[in-house]
Amino acid sequence: MILKKEIWEALERVLAGRFPGVRIYRGTPPDGFDRPALALLSGKRKAVPGGCEDTADVVQAVIIQCIGETGADGLDDTADAVEALFLHDGLRVGGRVLPVRDVRTVCAPNTADTILVTVKLHYLDDRPPAAEVFPPAAEVVANITAKEAH
Repeated sequence: MILKKEIWEALERVLAGRFPGVRIYRGTPPDGFDRPALALLSGKRKAVPGGCEDTADVVQAVIIQCIGETGADGLDDTADAVEALFLHDGLRVGGRVLPVRDVRTVCAPNTADTILVTVKLHYLDDRPPAAEVFPPAAEVVANITAKEAH
């Protein structure tokens, strides 16, 4: 089963190779962070039973936040370069390449220095084992004792 942590590590590796020297954060960058920067944000994940009993059909969205200097040129170029990373080969995670289903780029609301690139990965994965089911209790015995109020 592919863990989200493995996806984040693969994303960091790809982005660091394309943007050496640019800081990559997991989650929202802290106050006063250095710009330009990239931030990896968790997107929607949907998993449904696959065609076989032991597989799941997974769509995992990841959001790459491209953050530039306020009013600086080049932010569109950065977003275009991020988008291009995922349009051909998918994302290599461990020994697999996860296909990209969709890439979308939008300007972040209420800011002139951030563009969001959403990448949807679509893959079959192992289903986790079913949770152990315990039979319902045949009988419940409760001993309740009242305390006197003082």
